[in-house]
Amino acid sequence: MPKMQQALIGVGVMLIDDAQQVLLGKRVKQDESVTWCFPGGKVDEHECFEKAAVRELFEETQLKLTAEQVQVFMLMNDVERNYLNLTAGVVCQLDSSQHDLIQSIQVTEPEIFECWQWFALDTLPENLFPETQVMVDYWCKKPIDARFTVYKLANV
Repeated sequence: MPKMQQALIGVGVMLIDDAQQVLLGKRVKQDESVTWCFPGGKVDEHECFEKAAVRELFEETQLKLTAEQVQVFMLMNDVERNYLNLTAGVVCQLDSSQHDLIQSIQVTEPEIFECWQWFALDTLPENLFPETQVMVDYWCKKPIDARFTVYKLANV
C-alpha cells in the first residue's frame, strides 16, 4: 500500500479593506481548475499560524504585515480527505491609513496567480477555492459545506 500523506496544515488570509472588500487571487495553477482564493499556504515546521500567514501573504503579494496585525478566527478540517487537512482562517482588517500598503500588492507567483482583486462580500466570484468558500461562509454566518468541520477560535 502506498504511503499516504500524514497531514497538511495551512492558513488562509482574509484581508478586509476599509470598504469591507476582501482580496482574492485568481488561482491558475497547472492541473487545477481555475478558482479564486485568499492568500495562504502551508505552515512551515516550528511556525505559528500568524507567522505563516504573514509569510505567505508577503510571498504571494509583497504585502508586509506583522504577526500582531493578524488574528486566527477559525480552524477548519476537511474530513473527506484521506489525510489530516487543517486550515486556519486568519483575518486582517486594513484601514484607510494603509492605502499605500494596499497599493503595493502585486503578483509574485504568476505560475499560481494571474491577478489579485478586491471584491465586496456580496459580489464574490462563483468559483471560490473550497477553503476560501468555507472562510467566507463562516465569516458571513452562512451554512458550511458538510465536508468541513469548523472550530471557532476568536470573536472578530
